[in-house]
Amino acid sequence: MKTAVDKSIDIDKSIKARLEKNHACYVLLTCDAPQENGKMEVKLSYKGDPFLALYMLDGAQSIIDEDALTD
Repeated sequence: MKTAVDKSIDIDKSIKARLEKNHACYVLLTCDAPQENGKMEVKLSYKGDPFLALYMLDGAQSIIDEDALTD
């Protein structure tokens, strides 16, 4: 399955404002259902320190890896 990554998520301004107000950093990942050709549109948006966002993604990847191995 192929994915195309679009780094510009258009999220509702009120959601963005709430995330920015309550958090030092956020990362938002979304994807659409696969198309008939197998491609999926994956979108990424983050706000805050890029190193903190990377740390968050690394931690999330570890949790997902553990969950995938235990299921």
